[in-house]
Amino acid sequence: MNTWKQLLAPSLSAALVAQFGGVPSDLLGYKTQDSLEVVGRYYIHGATDQASGAPTLWINYIATLSGPREQPLASEMLEVDAGFAVTASAPLDVDHIAVGGQQTSASGTLNIVEIWTLRRPSVDVVVDPVTFERKHALDVGAVTSRVRVLEQAATPGRTGVRRLVRVRGKPAAVFCQFHDSGDLYEIDYSIASPTLTRRFSPAANTGVPQVPDLNAARFKWLDGRRHATEGCMYVFYEPVAPGNGSRSPFCLTLIDSDCDGNIDTWRHMELAELSELYDSGYKEIGLATRW
Repeated sequence: MNTWKQLLAPSLSAALVAQFGGVPSDLLGYKTQDSLEVVGRYYIHGATDQASGAPTLWINYIATLSGPREQPLASEMLEVDAGFAVTASAPLDVDHIAVGGQQTSASGTLNIVEIWTLRRPSVDVVVDPVTFERKHALDVGAVTSRVRVLEQAATPGRTGVRRLVRVRGKPAAVFCQFHDSGDLYEIDYSIASPTLTRRFSPAANTGVPQVPDLNAARFKWLDGRRHATEGCMYVFYEPVAPGNGSRSPFCLTLIDSDCDGNIDTWRHMELAELSELYDSGYKEIGLATRW
């Protein structure tokens, strides 16, 4: 599924990205690899993408007959103008995504996180009137509403939305990592006035548990997972790239053993160990149930 995303993702040069929003160049490359998965008459896989600092969010969709390993029937991209410099995005479920970034003006910089509601994509079959050939057309849907759950002046320790990921086990919450500190916060938007609570920090003596590798530059990719025996996991790892022989065999994993939405522990794991867990049963990987 990552391969699909890499094939479809738009590419913007660093020079072009730098024109938008005053986003630091070292914020480039962070991604949440969770998915939008539509299971029905056809299987549709969606992935969000952004070029950090551009005011645009893309959702790349690919449709197959029944699963992600099949030959694509159709592929299309939904492009949305966010109205602010987008630096992070993450699917939350089949109908919602979180989009974060910043808005800079003469008066300062605002951190922004929004929850977008989507109209689901769908596949239609059309028949060529001349050749009678059946073709599949993918309707990418649309963004039907946007709710801003964070709009806050950037301050030291809370500047630059680096990552977003759905909190498993809670009805309406996302983890939000800020770039300048690496601190991991939780936004609870299940209430009328969403709350922002710091949960972990890479630094010591901050009043919250320390996780030093939250700021490890090599761990640019993140996905969430739900496992039958291990619970809910948030895995920070080095990007997959062709010819990357020096890729770290380790990842950082935050573990919520009972999937109640609260992280119980963290540890370094070997990627091979994560693969072995397939045998004892993933319930979802990156919100996808088929892989």
